[in-house]
Amino acid sequence: MAENNLRRYIAEHRDVTIKKIKSRRFESHNNRDAVGWYDDRAVYIPVDRIADAAGGVLSERAIGRMLQRRELLAWQKKDRSTVGYVPKIGYVRSYALKLTEFSPTADLGSDHNVE
Repeated sequence: MAENNLRRYIAEHRDVTIKKIKSRRFESHNNRDAVGWYDDRAVYIPVDRIADAAGGVLSERAIGRMLQRRELLAWQKKDRSTVGYVPKIGYVRSYALKLTEFSPTADLGSDHNVE
């Protein structure tokens, strides 16, 4: 349930309050109202927002364990499920979720009919 809630949250907020990290140095970042960011590899959800993003059904630590167990993290340190730095944004302790798992086409599998 928490994973489905997280997927829905990211889908609902992507390009609205989960903002694309600009790839060029001269492009400015409008982080007003941002609840997360994404780049070509990961969706970054700050630690203090992850429980709400997952629908409030698990604690932040339980969500971290679930993400590790299901191999949904883009990267992590050996003893931590979070990253301390979001590229081109700054030092924001966040979960770096695999973009390939949380992109709009991630849920399209062989058991889904698409017309």
